[in-house]
Amino acid sequence: MSTPLQPKSPLVIPFHSGGELLLRPLTPTKDDRQRCHNAFDRLSPEARMSRFWTRSQHLSDKVVTRLITADQIHDVVWAAIDPNRPWIPGLGGASFWSSNQPAHCAEFSITIGDHYQNQGLGTLLLALLWTIARHRDIREFVAHIRPENKPALHWLGAMGGTSKAEAGEIIVEWPLIPAQRLLASRSATQRAVGQRMKQLEPLLFPNT
Repeated sequence: MSTPLQPKSPLVIPFHSGGELLLRPLTPTKDDRQRCHNAFDRLSPEARMSRFWTRSQHLSDKVVTRLITADQIHDVVWAAIDPNRPWIPGLGGASFWSSNQPAHCAEFSITIGDHYQNQGLGTLLLALLWTIARHRDIREFVAHIRPENKPALHWLGAMGGTSKAEAGEIIVEWPLIPAQRLLASRSATQRAVGQRMKQLEPLLFPNT
């Protein structure tokens, strides 16, 4: 099997009021290990529970190692960083994990810093991972959501997700349809992701 085409990185794109956002994969470096720890420490207890299902004040080295050593082919982890404010470890991050899932399916997760929510960053990161996943022949995302996380459930429902309750969590599955179909949707949420995918596709894969 040929090696999948790797997306171009890092990307620097305009984001909000003349600012910039740097998007790149996490790497197995000392700097990114510390970045993960520092970013987690800045999350509220509610955000830690929503993403990592823990009330711990610190992220374990085991979890950080998994994040920074993802192979970026079957398991993909990217971070959103403000290049003009290097003292901030990260604004958000997103990942998908297909190595332990059925064929053409991947588990998706996303974390947005408390101070950067409701600014379109989640839409951007979902579009980023959606675009990469389709180049990996992944056609479905699945997410494990806490029942209390109503905003995430509403958002993924608007993306066409179907939900089922199971063992204290909500499992949401949704198809990774092409950007063109998202752009033609009646859902503003889907159109927003489609617009970001249309922007990101030529930046991530300029030679395709």
